Amino acid sequence: QTGVMNTRHWYHQFTKIFRKRSLVLMYHRIADVPVDPWQLAVSPEHFEQHLQVLRDTYPLITAKAVAQQVRERTIVKNTISLTFDDGYSDNFLSAKPLLEKYNCPATFFIASHFIGKDHEFWWDALVGILLLSEKLPVDLGIVINGEALHFELDHEGILQPGEMGKHASWLWPETPPTRRAEIYLAIWERLKPLPYAAIEVVLGTLKNWAGSAYLPPAANFPMAEQQLNELFAHRLIDIGIHTVTHPALSVHPKAFQYDEVNQCKEQLERLGGRPMEIIAYPYGDHNQTTMATINELHLSGAFTTADTAVDKNTQPFQIGRLQVKNWDGPTFKRQLNRWLNGR
Repeated sequence: QTGVMNTRHWYHQFTKIFRKRSLVLMYHRIADVPVDPWQLAVSPEHFEQHLQVLRDTYPLITAKAVAQQVRERTIVKNTISLTFDDGYSDNFLSAKPLLEKYNCPATFFIASHFIGKDHEFWWDALVGILLLSEKLPVDLGIVINGEALHFELDHEGILQPGEMGKHASWLWPETPPTRRAEIYLAIWERLKPLPYAAIEVVLGTLKNWAGSAYLPPAANFPMAEQQLNELFAHRLIDIGIHTVTHPALSVHPKAFQYDEVNQCKEQLERLGGRPMEIIAYPYGDHNQTTMATINELHLSGAFTTADTAVDKNTQPFQIGRLQVKNWDGPTFKRQLNRWLNGR
């Protein structure tokens, strides 16, 4: 019996090693940022090192090509696709020149409402107000989705260097290291499931409470419409849907989900002059209703944030992506090998 178990173990290991896998890598920002609890930013220096590793080692394809391979069950081993979520201006200013330098294709998933807006995405604005503002009132009373909340900053009204250092090193899901970080996470968790109009109301209240303590940097803004138009015309770049306002789709009814996906699809098709075929779910959040909606809209593939490689068992509307963190080149290369070998 032990011999049979050992045989099965080695057979499993053998098939795992030689199973055809490809990777879809998920980026958000190519920027140096002071506080990044969700690890959304990769520095331009490290991103260039990533592209050097990829150019020298792996064949690169678009996310649309990945979706086609999944539908046709023709996974090409060790191919890699680069994707970027949301539509940050640094995708155009920092990522695009490096993609051009190394001749690497990529797909940008765009939340269409934010294009051309001179303000931050809500999660960045929340970081700025609570974790970066030098001085804040010590009491915060706020109503979110009918829930009355009261927070006290205690001695953290004035941001001390030590507290800033704790914010800079804090990575979710680690325990929030300061009272400000606790409040940030409590509010973030309550805002995530809300429609964007409700989030805007809360942000307005927070900005009024903070006063002029925080001025958002333009580097955090979404890209301009002209920048998106240039990406549409670029030979290396494909564009995909990321909904209109970046909601957590699964907590909303069918009509809301349909409008968020379809209106983004129509807006991007008007700008780009070509059909939109693929989507990345905001936060990776989706349910059966979401996938039925995607099917109704005749999209060919949908990408999640599930931390999985693509293989013969991958479903077209649940294609996993692997979040790339701010690793240097050698660390990135080791992580690619782990992902491709199923570790």
